[in-house]
Amino acid sequence: MFGEVSLAVLGVLLGNTGSEQNNYDSKQIKEKFDKFILNAIEIKIIGRDLDFLLDKEYNSQREVIEKLKDKAQLLCEHTTDIRLIELYHKLLEKGVRIRSYSTRDGIANLKGQIKINDRNESSGIFVIKSTDVPIGFLNNLLKKFIKEKVFQLTEMRSSFLLDSVSRHFDETFSNSLNPVIKYIALDLGGVYFDGNIDRFYKFLKDSYDVSIKPDKKDRLNIDDDFVLGKIDIKELIDKKSTTRNKFRKLKDQDWDSIFNEWQNTWKPNRQMKELMEYLDSLGYEIIPFSNLDRQNGDKYLRDSYLPKCCKRFYLSYERGKCKPNEDCFKDFESFVKGDNTDIRGYQILLIDDEPDNLRIAKSLEWENISYNSNTDKIEKLIAELKKIGILPQGYELL
Repeated sequence: MFGEVSLAVLGVLLGNTGSEQNNYDSKQIKEKFDKFILNAIEIKIIGRDLDFLLDKEYNSQREVIEKLKDKAQLLCEHTTDIRLIELYHKLLEKGVRIRSYSTRDGIANLKGQIKINDRNESSGIFVIKSTDVPIGFLNNLLKKFIKEKVFQLTEMRSSFLLDSVSRHFDETFSNSLNPVIKYIALDLGGVYFDGNIDRFYKFLKDSYDVSIKPDKKDRLNIDDDFVLGKIDIKELIDKKSTTRNKFRKLKDQDWDSIFNEWQNTWKPNRQMKELMEYLDSLGYEIIPFSNLDRQNGDKYLRDSYLPKCCKRFYLSYERGKCKPNEDCFKDFESFVKGDNTDIRGYQILLIDDEPDNLRIAKSLEWENISYNSNTDKIEKLIAELKKIGILPQGYELL
């Protein structure tokens, strides 16, 4: 992919055709880049990391980047360095577009910038390699003791070669990933599963004339005692039924049928399962984060209803906390972090259908996507995941 760009630019260095190539020390390189970015109305930056933007000496470059917002596109290598993750998070909040490439993309040694200036002219500036050479007026006497990095820098103006580099940048950028998000908190009842509790209520009414007044919030947020594992489905029906006389007449075989119907109310969506397992292959950790009753939760775990990639599960009846209580979200953060104090809340993406859950997640700086499996097509979720760089643009469901 981008390895072709490295070869193209290296060819320019060797042939020096249609470009300007010179050697510079680090201070001169900084001055070059400071000047280069000043009149940019669009900028593309390629770098192994962008830690120079943490340096106060580079404030002028950072200010231009932040001012350009989504007209600035930054490509960096994937990192676990929390300093860099915090930097990328702050830039993303400013509207800057940042993606991280993997080492297999073959661009780790290529650093540079491509811009369109205020006269709508394209140009590029690239640093390909550096060597250690003696410097200073005492070269002849002290060359064994004083050394400084000397960089080979290539400048290119509008040309077929520059256009080619820019196109390869765009291709790599579109298929690179969000540099911040690491964990995906996956709701089950309204996101991962197909099904609706209204169907279960209808079954009770049609089969046994047992009526339950539905709650507009009923999905898996049915009753706190229920999803905290304090009562089972029989006790829930007893609690919510408006036809108590019919409830009392139910026999053991009736309850066997009711339990079976309840455990088949929700089933995993095949496409959602495929999508989550693909996200796992990209390096995200998928953690089911859901309100569940004990009976169904145990069944889902036992019968492998949940994505095979999942290693950890945050289920209300096990944790003793349920959404949309804020302390549940804070407990989920602690659950995710474990002993790793370098993990931040903004590294979590919540996929949920309940507005209250999304609101609380946002207040804790989590990324969030609203998705309801009963009303939304999965293509909507895929588009949202691509928009924030969780999925590469080229991804398609099988």
